[in-house]
Amino acid sequence: GTSTFATFKISNTSKVAVDANFFLRSTEAERLDKRHAVASRMKQADVGIVEAFEVIPTASLIEPYRSVWVQCQFTPKSLLTYSANFEVEFEGQGAAPPLRFKLCGKGEIPRVAITAPVSINHRGNPYLVFSSQVNSR
Repeated sequence: GTSTFATFKISNTSKVAVDANFFLRSTEAERLDKRHAVASRMKQADVGIVEAFEVIPTASLIEPYRSVWVQCQFTPKSLLTYSANFEVEFEGQGAAPPLRFKLCGKGEIPRVAITAPVSINHRGNPYLVFSSQVNSR
């Protein structure tokens, strides 16, 4: 499938370096956690929805007053609306609270553009000439 990318800038505004872990979580897993259920009961379909997204890198050390760029790749495998939670957890002294936001993507029908032939008819539509085909009886 076709991939698209989104880039996020994650900054460390503290005086101490922090380790940052970047990961994706199913929106269904979030609902299960709120009900104090076991995350392993997550449906297999939801796992596939999260797999449409990929985070690069998965972890980074962010120096004081510096930032890192995190790239999220979206590759839909079917005509569905995909969603996942992008989460950043910080570890170390002066670590900030976790950062969470929702990612949404939509699988689209592929589009085709005619680049050749360039000839058009009187209505402006592409003029396509197909050779005759003989079918045996």
